[in-house]
Amino acid sequence: MARHLVENFLAEYTVACDDLNTDGVVKLLGAARVRFADREVSGQGEVRDVYAAAFSGAPMARHLISNLHVRVQNTSVVDGDSLIKVSCRYARWGLDGEPALAGLGNYEACFLLTNALQLLHFGVQRTWTRE
Repeated sequence: MARHLVENFLAEYTVACDDLNTDGVVKLLGAARVRFADREVSGQGEVRDVYAAAFSGAPMARHLISNLHVRVQNTSVVDGDSLIKVSCRYARWGLDGEPALAGLGNYEACFLLTNALQLLHFGVQRTWTRE
């Protein structure tokens, strides 16, 4: 069940990024600590500022996820709670004209699963970007 919740979260995140939807990203990440482009932020306002700047003038793109690894650990916080650590790779394809690889990187996340999935931390690490 945890893997399905994580996959759905990542799908919603990449669709929001593909659509340059700052509000959608803030809805997903606004309560977490976020590391994006070597900057760490928290809170809806700071997350909004980072993603609004990233989306400003950005070309159409599609993000594809691969190598998803989900690790579930039981916690001692409350019986039945689980800490979920996630890592995956992404490829960002630019859609201006012919599709072309525009960037590669990694996502990492940490969730607490109680009655619902709660994002604690989300990180984006760019490993390559087309100039």
